[in-house]
Amino acid sequence: MKHKSTILEEERQELLRQEGDQRNREMIAESEKNTVKTSIADRIRLTGSMLSMALTDIIDDLKPSPRTRNRSRDMHSFPAQLEHLEPIVLMSATPIDVVTEDFSGDLSQWNIDTSASGADIHIDNGELVSANLGALVTKSDFRGTAEAPITVSGTWKPIRDDASNTHSMTLRLRNNGDANDYRGQNGVYLVAYTNNDVFIGQWNNGEHQKLDEDRSRPLHLGETYHFSVTDNGSEIHAVITNKHGIEVINLTGSTAEDIAAGGKIVLQARERGMSHFDDVRISTIEEEVEEIFVAGTAAQEAVSLTEYKDQILLIGSSTDVSSLVGSEHIPDNAVSLADAFELENGTSYPNAYSRNNESIEGITFHSHADAKPLSFSNGLLIADGGYWEANVTFDTPTYVHAFSLGQISGGATAWIQLTYEDGTTFRQDAGRGGTFLINATVTKIYYDRGRSDGAFGIRDVLIAGPTEQPLQEVSENVEAVNAVLANPDALAEILDGSSDEPAFVGPVEASVSEQINALQLQKANIDTLLAQQENALSDAEERVSNAQEIVARFAEQGDPEHMKVTPRITIQAQRFQYYFRLNYTDMPEGYSLKIDNDTTTIPKGSGGMDITDLPRPGGNVSYTLNLVNNNGEQVSHIGVVSIYQGKISRGGTTSFTSHLSTLSYVPTANDESVISAEQNSHAETAIIEGGADIVVATTEIQRLQSEGNTVQDSIDTLERSLIPYSAMHVSVNEQYAHMFTVQYMSNHPQTYIEASRRGEPGMVFQQTISHPGGEADGRLVLNPGNGNVGNHVRIWMYTDDTKTELLDFFEGDLGRSESNGVWGEREMGRTVENPIQPTVDIQKISGPNILVSFSSPYDESRLVLEGGGLFATKTVRHEGGEDMETVMLTFNADKPEWNYRLRMFETRNNREIAGVTLHWDPVAKELSVLGENTDIPVEADSDNEIALNVMRDVFDAQTSVDTIDVSFASLRQVQGFHMYTASDFIIDPDNAAFYINQSSWKGHPDANGQFMQGLDSYEKILAELLQDAARIKVSAMSGKSQQPAIDFLEQQYNVLAYTQYVLELRDFGVTLPTVEQVRDEGIGIFEANTEDFKTQQIKNVTMRKRV
Repeated sequence: MKHKSTILEEERQELLRQEGDQRNREMIAESEKNTVKTSIADRIRLTGSMLSMALTDIIDDLKPSPRTRNRSRDMHSFPAQLEHLEPIVLMSATPIDVVTEDFSGDLSQWNIDTSASGADIHIDNGELVSANLGALVTKSDFRGTAEAPITVSGTWKPIRDDASNTHSMTLRLRNNGDANDYRGQNGVYLVAYTNNDVFIGQWNNGEHQKLDEDRSRPLHLGETYHFSVTDNGSEIHAVITNKHGIEVINLTGSTAEDIAAGGKIVLQARERGMSHFDDVRISTIEEEVEEIFVAGTAAQEAVSLTEYKDQILLIGSSTDVSSLVGSEHIPDNAVSLADAFELENGTSYPNAYSRNNESIEGITFHSHADAKPLSFSNGLLIADGGYWEANVTFDTPTYVHAFSLGQISGGATAWIQLTYEDGTTFRQDAGRGGTFLINATVTKIYYDRGRSDGAFGIRDVLIAGPTEQPLQEVSENVEAVNAVLANPDALAEILDGSSDEPAFVGPVEASVSEQINALQLQKANIDTLLAQQENALSDAEERVSNAQEIVARFAEQGDPEHMKVTPRITIQAQRFQYYFRLNYTDMPEGYSLKIDNDTTTIPKGSGGMDITDLPRPGGNVSYTLNLVNNNGEQVSHIGVVSIYQGKISRGGTTSFTSHLSTLSYVPTANDESVISAEQNSHAETAIIEGGADIVVATTEIQRLQSEGNTVQDSIDTLERSLIPYSAMHVSVNEQYAHMFTVQYMSNHPQTYIEASRRGEPGMVFQQTISHPGGEADGRLVLNPGNGNVGNHVRIWMYTDDTKTELLDFFEGDLGRSESNGVWGEREMGRTVENPIQPTVDIQKISGPNILVSFSSPYDESRLVLEGGGLFATKTVRHEGGEDMETVMLTFNADKPEWNYRLRMFETRNNREIAGVTLHWDPVAKELSVLGENTDIPVEADSDNEIALNVMRDVFDAQTSVDTIDVSFASLRQVQGFHMYTASDFIIDPDNAAFYINQSSWKGHPDANGQFMQGLDSYEKILAELLQDAARIKVSAMSGKSQQPAIDFLEQQYNVLAYTQYVLELRDFGVTLPTVEQVRDEGIGIFEANTEDFKTQQIKNVTMRKRV
């Protein structure tokens, strides 16, 4: 025999869960392997010079087809009303770790300071232990600036109190490297005490000054906290969160850059204290290209702005965009905000109260407050130094790709709000700034700074060109091919045909993927034909319009007055150009343009020309343009242009037209402006032919549009079919505990999500998300509005706002509740073509006991019979779904007469998925079903039928036992011994030496006797207590109250658990199980060994008759 350790039911369930998670991960990994549509062995089973052609073909196959209607959303993305939300390569402020320390090796990046009395620094089990002013000091210098702030973060666990019953950790920045001479040097720091005092401060010329402090929240010894301190040269920002990620401290204070003794960073525990530190990181911010990836079937896809340089009309800080697309690709019409507003860096308008807005190209930037001036500082357009919001409005609805918001200072976070073309708005958390994808037509972009201490400004606005087309992806997957090329043996096997398997595993839904690819090719062809027809229509309309003008002029020229022609001149000047444009119409011969002393002849007729070799005055001079005849006499004043050193000046952009009425004339018969009868006849024919072409093109466009929509609908339907089911996963937002992050997947064309908060009437959140091709991995931040941590929230997920079909439901408390499981691990029972329908079926009723069969497509089900009690709830794990499982539940007989609900929940979001109502009659002590009971069909001679019949027999056996009491001590001892030996608590007496050798009794001559005496008491006590536990179950099944039996067990336990021999057995490392463990084990043994108890009852009756 061997010792049998106690294994709790929770541990068994955890083992099952881990095994299920592993199986899930294996299935997901298999389905996500790189794929190709046909066997690569067939593609590259070639030799010699054909190899490169084969590999090129493979790469082409591996390129994902462009998709513009079904995209995963990044956290920095808004819902796009035009059904586009593309990933993109953007400039962003990206944290770069310059020091990473997990204390798994040496401390080569640090200097160690243990100069203080009793100071200590050492590594213990992967953590840094600092005691009594023991300090780590960086070997390198780190100085935060506005452009590149320094952030120091890590975990801190206070271990030991100092003499004043408090303990603190200190983080110093701008230090000279002397950790303990901080009073004599300038610098900034964070100090965290465990006595409700956390503050940031500075030493300046020997004087200490607290910058911000929080004395409201205690930090506790033994708890692990995460700290993060950011220094941007003029401000310190510190955040401390607890082990759950909930923010407990948030401090911000302003300082000066010259308050510094050096660039060292010091981390230490304070006097007479001890702390553990881990995962310490020092990071800075670099402006770099950030690639936002979307996971494809076999590729990582990214987007390049370079391919769409012609669409960029307006940029903010030109350095960012130049780095992004390359300075050589910046188009001529890309205008810098600073240049457009004629602002110098860091300065305001001369007249602050009148210059609170500026317009350019139909876009107006304005301060949110009329009395706050605009300015341009460090690449940001700001209002009142950034402490008021600067808004962007558009004269006409404009398609905007992206919007960049930069933070200047402060600990606050911002929001961005969009106003769409239809007047609806959307508001999203913008954190501490960054680049946000818009990809929608908007009329206004507005940001809100959150708290009053935050300062923000506009960095960039990326606007689409004349075609409202979002930035498309440029992607190529060569990862799979590189994997083959990197393995010469595998490549050789594929080439010579000896490989047993293709190099890549095809997708689970390969046929569907092939259909999608074929349809996308068909759709591309339709789009090409549609573009051709649209061009044909435009050409026909232009021909008809020109012909109609000729016919109209022919009809009018009979009247000389109608034939009169008035020449006109148009001047177009663009600032900073070394020329301006002159366009002329119907000019007679013999006239010139005069500027200063120079003249330029204007040809007869109509045309255009550039006026170059402009004057080069020393200052900004306005020059008058005059029209003169061949004698140099002024005929007409044309206008004025502003010139500075041979080019149009900064404010010289202008466009004006001069109508030369004094030169009006009636053209002669040989003049080009006179329409002949032949020309008129040709024009009339062109009108007829062009009209016919318009009808043909219009009809073809309508046909192609309809056909394209049909094909796109088929693509969307197939893409939705690749998403097995709809679900959502709710978690506490990483940044804000009073918000939820909702991840969702949907195989419907759109998703509608709404939420309510307890105590608030109506819905506090409502949003419809359109995704015609479904959504495999959507995400949104749900803010229930003015909610505090602990507020109860409900979240519904529907197919649309009609709320006719509920897809998922979540209910929980803000900051505390989350969905169970891991997002991305699919429940395989829901992935099949026809998932099992959730059903509960009452098989039998006996008094308060019911035998319930259920079916479910989920991985786990929880059945709850209202009324409470120990036997009214069962949770069953059944990965992959369950077509029939049967359990027994017992109603709490203490409850009054009423209707009670049996509910079945899926345990991921604890949503009720099926149920039935029962009535409890306390007089008859009987449950009965109300309404219709849904039957689960069972095939004859099937495993389900066999299992059901077994459960019916078990149910009958258990419910027929109304007592386990026996009057004869010998039978009671046998029954108790049977329960003890069947329990997980049994200790094998043959293993006595093991326990003795582990105890202080080792080598004592009475050790064996002492142990065996204690073990005998242990066995007898558990034999009694396990029988008492089984009586709880029997009492409940008999329709009696459970509570007296529970109370009796607890009373017996409190008496027996403290007997002498049981207490002495602790010397050998053996303790009595808890009363809860005994209760659950005794009930479980009874349920598994009912027949044994019935046998003891029969023997008891027989012996009584003999007596």
